[in-house]
Amino acid sequence: MCRKHSDEQRAAFEKQIENNPEHEMLNDELKGLMDYVPRSKFMHQCDIDEAWQGVSQKIAVPLDQRLKKSSRKIYWKPIAASLAIFFVLAAAFSFLSNKNDVDAFVIIESNQHVEQVNLPDGSKVTLNKHSTLTYPKGFNKNKREVELEGEAYFEVADGYKSSFVVETKTARVKSAGDEFSICSYREVDHVQVMVDKGEVLLQNFCIFKDTAPVAAGNCAVYMKNKGDINVAAHQDPNYLAWKSGKMVFDNTDLASVFQSLEHLYHVKITSDTLVRNLHLSGSFNYCTLDNFLKELKGKLPVHIVHHGDSVNIQLARRL
Repeated sequence: MCRKHSDEQRAAFEKQIENNPEHEMLNDELKGLMDYVPRSKFMHQCDIDEAWQGVSQKIAVPLDQRLKKSSRKIYWKPIAASLAIFFVLAAAFSFLSNKNDVDAFVIIESNQHVEQVNLPDGSKVTLNKHSTLTYPKGFNKNKREVELEGEAYFEVADGYKSSFVVETKTARVKSAGDEFSICSYREVDHVQVMVDKGEVLLQNFCIFKDTAPVAAGNCAVYMKNKGDINVAAHQDPNYLAWKSGKMVFDNTDLASVFQSLEHLYHVKITSDTLVRNLHLSGSFNYCTLDNFLKELKGKLPVHIVHHGDSVNIQLARRL
């Protein structure tokens, strides 16, 4: 704990200040320094006797010598003050700039519903559930760029000199006037691009950048952990069931049905070979996964266990 100074010490200190203006200036400087020290921290560490001895020693030194020793500190004070003002103004400018940037953008969060979005250039976006689209309030002639987290279908307006760019956390898609879908959820280990019309360019953001053109009728998959892009013809007629609201199967083997479900509901489905060789026909409304599995169980002899993002499907035992 800090020991309180005595009345005699206080009186001696005040007398020396009164008798010499130089001492008063030193006292003011010490007070200024004290203002920068957290009071609670200082009070637990100080020793008044030791501090008084140091002050007494300083007072005993002539003023001209103290000024000579501290001339370098005094020289830097106006520079430090100027720098402090500069950083304060810079921080204020940065804050206002960021605020203006935020105000200049529109952020659409779809949450539990599929959202329809019209962009400033006339492009149309269908945003899947649990997705976020960020775009500027107005595009300029040299740049049309949006950001996506989740899944969306883009119908890009043509007639512009600038490319239309969609950026995700790990990849970028460039388009001129095409129709395509992008699926890029944070928790999924890949980015998937399917093109219905025209041709787009897919580029990853990893250290070894890879770029791949994706033409109509093709699907590109970028594996985040590997960094490579694979392009092949897409054969899933239900990849846009979340947009159309319908799933249609025509004597489709369950292995293919499970691929559609894994894409649409972001789950992992396990089963044995016998189950995967079964076939399914019919038209289904796009609904919750549990409702679909209930309908599947009503059509085929299967036993289903659904827990979180895992689904296990086995042949039902005959009684």
